Amino acid sequence: MHVPLWLIYDGNCIVDLNLGCPQRIAHSGHFGSYLLDPTDRPLVLAMVKTLSSHLSIPVFVKIRLLDSVEDSVQLCRQLVEAGAGLIAIHARYRVNLVGRTGPGARYSTLSGR
Repeated sequence: MHVPLWLIYDGNCIVDLNLGCPQRIAHSGHFGSYLLDPTDRPLVLAMVKTLSSHLSIPVFVKIRLLDSVEDSVQLCRQLVEAGAGLIAIHARYRVNLVGRTGPGARYSTLSGR
């Protein structure tokens, strides 16, 4: 779906790109945290770059932790380079949709402890 940039801007003070949703609907619709896979990285970075370069309001991005700290840091750096004004990291990994299991919050990963 193509949304004109003027419609996004009209009356808003930020754009919030939520790449944190791990729900089944996000998996089946291929959005949310399912855009964090490496194959979708060019698309995500292009979206952030397009929004940030054409709008005068900040672009915020919410992500979940990737498989490694290094991958998560690399993604954050790429998002900043693309123009993200703020990155919120939900300190959890995507859940396993089979059995709905997954590790709990990983605050120590974010704090480095």
